[in-house]
Amino acid sequence: MKIGILGAGGREEILWGIEEEGLNFFLKFVQDEEIIKKIYTSNSLEVGIGIKSDRTIKLTSRKYDKDYIFLHRLDEDKNILRNLGSNSARLIKGLPLR
Repeated sequence: MKIGILGAGGREEILWGIEEEGLNFFLKFVQDEEIIKKIYTSNSLEVGIGIKSDRTIKLTSRKYDKDYIFLHRLDEDKNILRNLGSNSARLIKGLPLR
């Protein structure tokens, strides 16, 4: 399964959270204005994590009707960011979120 993370800067904790759940992922970098649900939940992506230049992070899923499931900032506690990565993987696995 694939998770796309779009945007730039400080992604390590999010990526480690995904890795802890044992899922593959790929990174795609686009301009801020392109970070919309349509793009990061398209094609084969189940879950998208958009990181904008203002350090705002959005987690969304193709199966979710709203614009995002979680909204955080990159300057939050590293455990919050790791949980965001973990929760993105848990959405795909069908497990309860942390």
